Amino acid sequence: MTEYGKFVNFCRKAVRVFGPKYQLCLPAQAPPEGSLFICRHLNMRGPLATLAWLPYHPRPWILAVLCQKESAYAHYCGYTFTQRYGWPLPLAKLVARPLAAFMGKITGDLGAIPVHRDRESFKTVSQSLKALAEKDSLILYPDVAYDQQGETGELYRGFLLLEKFFYARQGRHVPFVPIRLQDNTITVQPPLYFDDWQDEEQFTAALEKALQEIRRLL
Repeated sequence: MTEYGKFVNFCRKAVRVFGPKYQLCLPAQAPPEGSLFICRHLNMRGPLATLAWLPYHPRPWILAVLCQKESAYAHYCGYTFTQRYGWPLPLAKLVARPLAAFMGKITGDLGAIPVHRDRESFKTVSQSLKALAEKDSLILYPDVAYDQQGETGELYRGFLLLEKFFYARQGRHVPFVPIRLQDNTITVQPPLYFDDWQDEEQFTAALEKALQEIRRLL
């Protein structure tokens, strides 16, 4: 199983000391190696809390543009700080350069899986399947509205297709582990598994059932 790098471990300790404090509620038996953890994003509160406080070392899915310094810099200048927050471009550039370098180091030390979109999405699937087969756990935050608070809203469902390809290759189901982040408590749920399926119709039914159960537990 992947271990985090020294820089990330230092940052984890710093977040625990200076950031919000959380209590962990863990299952009696640790999730299996090669699990897929799922938590809500909650406008970065989910990633910060889980990556800092979980006793496990899951590899996060992170947008591919944020995994390289130059693409991260362009993204921060062209969208995050200017379009989303309305900053003037000179200020955006001033902040974006060190932040992009920081993100490049963080994503590398986390062993992040770059999330590609459109035609290159197969790269994300391929790297994720390889990681799961090697018993590395993953973590992702599939909220469609990533800043939504309160009740769990709509979730992207593409990550559930990993079950389809993994089962075809490995002959076993992916352990999906929902994590509920509520107030100052991080609750790691027991793993969920797809119902056995043999054809496309059965897989679709199993996917819908798993998605609804995950939404209920987040």
